[in-house]
Amino acid sequence: MVDFDPKSGTYGKVLRTVPLPAGTWQTPQLPTSSSAPWSAYTDAQGRLYGGAIGNEPHHVGVSADKKTFAAGGLLSILHSQNQTFFFDISNPRQPVFVASEGSRPGESLEYASIADEFAPLANGNFLGTFMGSFSGNAPGRVLEYDSQHHLVGIWPDKQDANIPAGFNPHGISVDEKDNLLVTSDFICPIHTLFGHEHDGGNSDLFRGSVRYWDLATRQIKQTIPVGNGAAGTIAVQLIPRTALTGLSPAA
Repeated sequence: MVDFDPKSGTYGKVLRTVPLPAGTWQTPQLPTSSSAPWSAYTDAQGRLYGGAIGNEPHHVGVSADKKTFAAGGLLSILHSQNQTFFFDISNPRQPVFVASEGSRPGESLEYASIADEFAPLANGNFLGTFMGSFSGNAPGRVLEYDSQHHLVGIWPDKQDANIPAGFNPHGISVDEKDNLLVTSDFICPIHTLFGHEHDGGNSDLFRGSVRYWDLATRQIKQTIPVGNGAAGTIAVQLIPRTALTGLSPAA
């Protein structure tokens, strides 16, 4: 936690670090595959903390009521670790870890990986972009978590026959008033990982596109290619109070 109050005597300084927690052998809070080289690491009290290693939260988000902080483990897929973490920030200067999810049956790693950006919704939920599929390839997914930190939505649905090609979402922006969700595709993650040469690793497969969604139905309505494929579209932002009209069906 960094102090960004320019009037504060500690402006620009790190005020607090809140590590991901340790757990017991019976109740590990951050499960990880036994294949991870650190899976059996314990602290001085004998508590497992291997699951807190290698998660590397990337982008983060704050809920609409400013009480919950969400973060995603960018490379949690490499050792089947939990990949989404939630902290209670009701007291902003005393964040408290409350939940993680991802590696258990029915959780997010069955559908998506390479967590990226989190966008808050007015009802307390989060939408998050996950650049990769369960294998780190395409298609990625947009996932939704409710205010109780449960995975409640996966888009496009696994059974969707119209999942667009090259869907590896990175940036995200939401306008609930105008029923609009926008995502941008950046890169196919598996192509960035050494040791995965058999499925494209270390070969750079950029995505360049912006996708407009109907927020209520979570359906992609239009895809706009960007650039010539030599670079990806990392971020996207809607301009406040600017109406969009004339969107065509998904390209």
